[in-house]
Amino acid sequence: AGVDRPERAWGNYISDKQAKRLYAICKSKNVPDMELHEYLSRFAIASTSKIPKSLYEKICDHFEKDNE
Repeated sequence: AGVDRPERAWGNYISDKQAKRLYAICKSKNVPDMELHEYLSRFAIASTSKIPKSLYEKICDHFEKDNE
């Protein structure tokens, strides 16, 4: 049995729990899914499951601060 996303297994991508936290932040700030995905596309990220751990806090901060 192979791993579907080996990068995630090695820890390069955020966890499901972190992705859910990002969605919760966006929901609390009334950020539409489309806006979230447009922002992610600036980093060539197609899905929240493909957010590198190195960018996670920057992305969360963007939606926590810029949408107050």
